[in-house]
Amino acid sequence: ENEGKISIDFPEEISSSLQEMPNIHQSLGVEQSDIIFTGKNRLDLLIEIKPEAFKKRLEPNFLLLKGQRPEHRGIIVTCKGGENEVDFESRFFAPNLGIPEDPVTG
Repeated sequence: ENEGKISIDFPEEISSSLQEMPNIHQSLGVEQSDIIFTGKNRLDLLIEIKPEAFKKRLEPNFLLLKGQRPEHRGIIVTCKGGENEVDFESRFFAPNLGIPEDPVTG
């Protein structure tokens, strides 16, 4: 069925839109116009950016990220998949927990 590919079924975490995230683009090292969606779920912040920004410009400033809504566990940055046949790409940052970036995603 998966033709030798791996698929993973994670539990769903519903996110809601979050309008007030000042300077998140600066914290991520991307342009404001690169941000597609900002949201949150019960644990994390979720930021969707344009695929080209994800690949070429995403360079987080961990000191600035640490100041973004410290009540959340971490920040998920994601984009739609591209030419490498994946549905999406993502990186996870948790500087408030002492983990600048999850090594599995970076």
